[in-house]
Amino acid sequence: MADAADRYLVTARKYRPQTFADLVAQEHVAQTLANAIAGGRLAHAYLFSGPRGVGKTTAARILAKAVNCETPLDARPGAEPCRTCASCVAFEEGRSLNVIEVDAASNNGVDYVRELRETVRIPPQGAAKKIYVLDEAHMFSTGAWNALLKTLEEPPPYVLFIFATTEPHKVLPTILSRTQRFDFRRIAVPEIVARLREIGAAEGIEADDDALVLLARKGDGALRDALSLYDQAVALCGRSLTGDALREALGVVPADLFFDVTDRVAAADRPGLLALVDGLVARGYSLPEFVDGVADHLRNLYVARTTGEATLIEGTDAARERYLNAADAFAEPDLLHLLLLADGAAERLRESRQPRLTVELALLQMASLQRAADLDALVAQLERVERALASGVPASRAAEAPAAYAPTPTRSAPPLLPPGEVSPAQPVTEGVSRPPATLAGEVTPPQPVTEGVRADGRRTMDDGRGTAPPSSRPPTPPSAVPSAPATQEARPPTGRTEPAPPPGRFDDVPPPADDPGEPGQAPDEGGMPAPPRPAAPPPAAPSATPPAAAPASPALPGLFPTPALKRPTNREVGAASGDGQGGPAADVVVAAPVADPHFGPSLGRVREAWPALVDAVRAAEGVRLGAVLTGARVERVVRGAVEVAVADEFAARTARDGAEAIARALAGVMGADAPTLAFVARAPDAAETPAAADPFERLKHLRQEHPTVRALFERFGAEPVYD
Repeated sequence: MADAADRYLVTARKYRPQTFADLVAQEHVAQTLANAIAGGRLAHAYLFSGPRGVGKTTAARILAKAVNCETPLDARPGAEPCRTCASCVAFEEGRSLNVIEVDAASNNGVDYVRELRETVRIPPQGAAKKIYVLDEAHMFSTGAWNALLKTLEEPPPYVLFIFATTEPHKVLPTILSRTQRFDFRRIAVPEIVARLREIGAAEGIEADDDALVLLARKGDGALRDALSLYDQAVALCGRSLTGDALREALGVVPADLFFDVTDRVAAADRPGLLALVDGLVARGYSLPEFVDGVADHLRNLYVARTTGEATLIEGTDAARERYLNAADAFAEPDLLHLLLLADGAAERLRESRQPRLTVELALLQMASLQRAADLDALVAQLERVERALASGVPASRAAEAPAAYAPTPTRSAPPLLPPGEVSPAQPVTEGVSRPPATLAGEVTPPQPVTEGVRADGRRTMDDGRGTAPPSSRPPTPPSAVPSAPATQEARPPTGRTEPAPPPGRFDDVPPPADDPGEPGQAPDEGGMPAPPRPAAPPPAAPSATPPAAAPASPALPGLFPTPALKRPTNREVGAASGDGQGGPAADVVVAAPVADPHFGPSLGRVREAWPALVDAVRAAEGVRLGAVLTGARVERVVRGAVEVAVADEFAARTARDGAEAIARALAGVMGADAPTLAFVARAPDAAETPAAADPFERLKHLRQEHPTVRALFERFGAEPVYD
């Protein structure tokens, strides 16, 4: 018969801590208990709670041994048990009668508690305390707890109760209030690795860092679980442990496979992901363990991408460095989306009847995600481009321009003129016929419109009455004027100046970066080179009759209504004076600009100009119409018109009756930017305002307010989509 001393003990029992100093990662509990023993402040009941395998029962045994140790405290540093006296030796050999360990899982009824109360009356034999260690105390029934309540509240002075539980919330509050509670924490991976390395050195077993980290992570914070896996690994692999051999023996998914998953997800390799899952099933790996590993892998990538360091990643130094390098290929929002998908797959996998299909769907969803864009960085870059273009920087260098360029100069509005009066300082120009500043409900007869192309490449619409007045904005440099396409026929020059469209016009699009313009261009009045024009035709012989007008393109009736404010042409002025002379037939129209078909006029500019409009209407038309506008609210853009809400139908009817006066005053305040107004009766609480945090509304606002954003949308034909 083999000697009992030669009997094999598992590592968890053989190297079980015997002193407070041996407890791993529970220094806060060990120090408090040692101080209580040394200071004579020992309580009559303790509750040790925490996860499995972290040292609760072990700490209770050490406390019981230290309390009954016969060696004086002066000879015991830190109140540790001496392990040499008769009491300590009897306890370690399992023959002490003064320490009673109870399994509450099998002794949880009222009858057992009644027997326990009878034994409590018997004092200890040759020791200071009679100690009861009740493991899995949460398994006690409510009746058993109530039966123990009075004894626990006023026990004999020689009795000490120690309860150990993994579920303290199941213990009655009346019991918790009568005990001192100590919470044991999970043990970190580095601390488990250090303990495994000490045991390996004592046993003569070699193990690399990869193998020890793998065992510690599989332990999931429990040292006892890690030690059980350690015994299993030694039995499988012998006295030399390596990470690859352990993964193969324990069925752990290799770390390279997780990196392969994220590489295939980044490349949207859906067939490769399906083949990867097939390989997992064929090799017998656990799919729930694989999904948990993918989630942990994505978490490590997110930590490395967010913090820029690997101190929060559990693993070897080589693994941390690998995560830092791999995280650069992903954006933080992408990793967050992938993490959410992995977490959802792990939750669905617990109840799924087809685990393989659940895993495949999760991976296919990951591969189908669109890459996220940093909207704030995009907006900042667009603002830099806008400031650079406003400062005269070439378009090819605008994206690299610094953020210190001067802002775009503000524009001054033209003065408010009475109806029919023509400002002598305004030249007659050629431009785009714009919708009139009419109010909602007005119907104007349709006008034939002809389409053409100017010499600088911009399209024009001519309704037979002339063009819009020039803006007060300085002339646009040649770098901001697109060249005429070769497939379009350019109009012959008319000899009239063509200033650039006002700021905020949707057709103010910068040219391509490689457009050098044409040499030999003469500067205009602003000191900048004029837009390129075709060579002038040879002079024709003088004729007494004016030349015939060029044939017009097919008319588009109803496209542009009649302008509400129309100045007389030079020919009409000459006919009225009786001299029969007149300049070129051109009408100067004060009207609203062409609205963006998707976003319409800028609400911000209308709201800024509204106080000035109210003052102008009050001065020109009286207090009644001005009071209606004072209480009005500029709310939204509907079909190219700015909708203005008033208090009731009477106010709306009053505003419509004064539509012509309001339009005239708005044109005087905002100039060429004056939009069409539509008055509606709506209570203040029915106003519709977009959410400020909506990304689509923010992008819409940027397109309205920033010429560069509008230019990019027009140039590339893009539309905002919120996914």
